[in-house]
Amino acid sequence: MRNFNQVKRGDRVLMSYYEGFAVALGPKGSGVKKRLETTSVERAEPGEKPAAMITNSIAAVGAVQAIDVKNRTVTLRGVERTLVLEVAEDVDLSKIKVGDEAEAVYVESYAISVVPAPKVSGTVELESTSVALGIGVEWGSGTLTMYDGTTHNFTIKGLSVVDLGVSKISAKGEVFNLVEAKDLNGDFLAGEAGVTVVKGGSATAMRNTNGVVMQLLSTQKGVKLTFAPAGLKVELVE
Repeated sequence: MRNFNQVKRGDRVLMSYYEGFAVALGPKGSGVKKRLETTSVERAEPGEKPAAMITNSIAAVGAVQAIDVKNRTVTLRGVERTLVLEVAEDVDLSKIKVGDEAEAVYVESYAISVVPAPKVSGTVELESTSVALGIGVEWGSGTLTMYDGTTHNFTIKGLSVVDLGVSKISAKGEVFNLVEAKDLNGDFLAGEAGVTVVKGGSATAMRNTNGVVMQLLSTQKGVKLTFAPAGLKVELVE
């Protein structure tokens, strides 16, 4: 991997995939004369964090073989195959003629990059206030301390513990992507952000619909946090 020494603990790996297909029609004798396929590769410059993108483009020419006005389809015949394409409602089929040349372009791209770990927006501390033995925490409360030093209280629902016999639990963690305190409101889903390795163990990372990420770790030795199927519901206390 190029620039591997630029990767830092906590960095995030982003992957994206794009696929597109477009067709342009024109009079016979215009456009691409044969099938063309190109592949391009882009890589990060020296000193940058690792990144790469591979793009494959295919351009081919064919001819309109048939037009079905009722079903709004156009049949294109190429060198290698024949395609039947559905035509959008905003396309005037009366302007398409049998024998017209069709130029088709297919693009497929895959990119992967490493981005710096997000800056911490604040910290949270949670404590259970009601426990159903063997089932988990029914509800609890917590405090958010933002990067500017302001504090905000909130309630939680949906936090549980795996261990039986635990009558009280506490947890702490960090919050990311938080612009305003009110963005903490909502349902946090554990499956949305995964697990992050931190000092002291594995912190469960959750994301809510506002894009806020919260990483939680139990402060009690041997106690593993779990969450209700609906997620962890957080509400600020005004």
